[in-house]
Amino acid sequence: MNDFAQHFEEGQARLARDLRTLADDAEALLQHGIQDADAAQVAARERLARSVAATREQLRALQAAAVRKTERAAEAAADYASEHPWKVAAGAAAVGALVALLVCSGRR
Repeated sequence: MNDFAQHFEEGQARLARDLRTLADDAEALLQHGIQDADAAQVAARERLARSVAATREQLRALQAAAVRKTERAAEAAADYASEHPWKVAAGAAAVGALVALLVCSGRR
């Protein structure tokens, strides 16, 4: 996996974790809400509860889509590598040579 893909997946994982935390915190607020709430507060609380439920559903859909896209990308990369092994080897050698050149030039 390249650095960009890894960074992208880490970002998605952080976003999912943050959204889960936000939804958990909102639910905790709803559960510990004011006992003597007036009608406006009750309505706001119900809207928040619906919003939290919708956010959780969107998070599940986002995670499922990310998994599907990652699986498709991995399959495409594997297919390409099996169909063009010499191109992949040449690309890897070129990247290795470039890295070696950069490392060696940094030592001077």
